Amino acid sequence: MSIGMSVAEVASEHLSVLNAAIALAVVDAVPNLRIKWPNDLVVPGVADGADLKVAGILSEVHPGSDGAGPWLVAGVGINLNWTTMPEDLAATATSLDIVLGRKQPYVQQPR
Repeated sequence: MSIGMSVAEVASEHLSVLNAAIALAVVDAVPNLRIKWPNDLVVPGVADGADLKVAGILSEVHPGSDGAGPWLVAGVGINLNWTTMPEDLAATATSLDIVLGRKQPYVQQPR
């Protein structure tokens, strides 16, 4: 999921904390997750005590056009309904389906 919003009113020295604010909002909504700074969300201790990545955050500030000021584009990618992880990722990543033992409902947004 990605969103875009104006950050014209945000002082340039504060732009760097926006990714952290997004990460904190996600773990507030899904308390079983933990932040692995700066942009990974992990499920703690599921694989022999190791944290496994279940989501990632990417945010970028883009200059505005036509005097609109800068915009933040932020996305959160979540591994939802993978019943098994590819062998090369199994030691470091998981999905909500695997952790919770059931498919996760979602609504696919029109493009």
